[in-house]
Amino acid sequence: MGRAACRTWCLTLAFACGDPTPDPTPSPRASSLELVIESQLGVRVGQVVRVWCGALPPGCTATLPDATRLQIRLAKSPDGWTWSVDGLVVSADPIEAYLRETLSDLGAVQAVRCAPRIRRLDPGGRIECSLERGGKAFATVRADGSFEVEIELDPHAGAARAEPATESELVNKSRAVEPDQDDDDGE
Repeated sequence: MGRAACRTWCLTLAFACGDPTPDPTPSPRASSLELVIESQLGVRVGQVVRVWCGALPPGCTATLPDATRLQIRLAKSPDGWTWSVDGLVVSADPIEAYLRETLSDLGAVQAVRCAPRIRRLDPGGRIECSLERGGKAFATVRADGSFEVEIELDPHAGAARAEPATESELVNKSRAVEPDQDDDDGE
């Protein structure tokens, strides 16, 4: 795969987890394309990756050791096939490190766990992390790999924030905690 194809592969792994030299033992009966993707992707994520490519439509699936599956897009080029991961591949390591530092700055030092270590996200996707004392942290990952975080130290607030809610549910919850408008107007 050429440099241009490498640049098209969107990877947000500033710090790959695990051994930077994955087991080079190839998959049994793998095609040359599968072996190339296994090798290149394995080095990037720091884990052994197994790849299977189907005939129609042209595409492949990579499987990480924790059974996380990544969809691989293939494109024909004059030099052969190029590949890219469908979406972002995100490592939890830099997010956990940032959260630990932020929690320390807040005077709330505690362990942080954002499992799984490597995952696929769509741009704007959210990662939920558990804090040692029961709270939650959330990282929203942008298309360029940068992220923003929200930290809920209170376990109840973290649990509530973790639950997906529809817009109408949020409006109803907001109305439940607002003072009654009629009482304020003297009516």
